[in-house]
Formats: sequence, structure tokens, C-alpha cells
Amino acid sequence: MSDANLRQKAEDRYYAALDLMADGKLEEAVAAYRASLEIDPTFTEAMHGLARALQDLQRYDEGNRGCAEDCGTGSRRRTRSHEFVGALPEKRHDSGS
Repeated sequence: MSDANLRQKAEDRYYAALDLMADGKLEEAVAAYRASLEIDPTFTEAMHGLARALQDLQRYDEGNRGCAEDCGTGSRRRTRSHEFVGALPEKRHDSGS
């Protein structure tokens, strides 16, 4: 499959994820964003969308953990991933006081 066809498939999944987000189907959106990124790991809009969906689901640890695993390779894509997914706030733990 050509690069243009692969990019189109990644964009199709990305736009599906946007529709799912708009419909409040966050879990399905996460899966669609991940499908997009499996096809094109450099698709920064999909990285940003995934980060937003995980943030909306309050799955901060997952976003930060994924970033920490990805950033170990030192590639440009991983740096962009860190920029988006790693920017999620840390999960806060109440001390009970």
C-alpha cells in the first residue's frame, strides 16, 4: 500500500475518533486514535487527540506511562508524543487531611 493510502487510512480513523469524541464515546475514540497511530505513528493530531481523550477519561497514569515507555527510544516521534501525552497532569492523591 502506498504512503498516501496509508495516510488516508490513518486520517479516516482520526476523523472517526473526532466523531466519537463529539458523541461522548471516549473509550471508542481512544481505540480509534490508537488505530490511527498504528498506521501512522507520526500523526501528531492523532497523538493530541489521544491525549485529550485519556485526559477526559481521567486516565492520567496511562497517558504518562505510555509517554515514558515511548520516550525511551529518543526518536522525533517519541519527542512529539511526550509533548502531547506526557503533558497530562499527574493523578492527584489526597492525603486524607
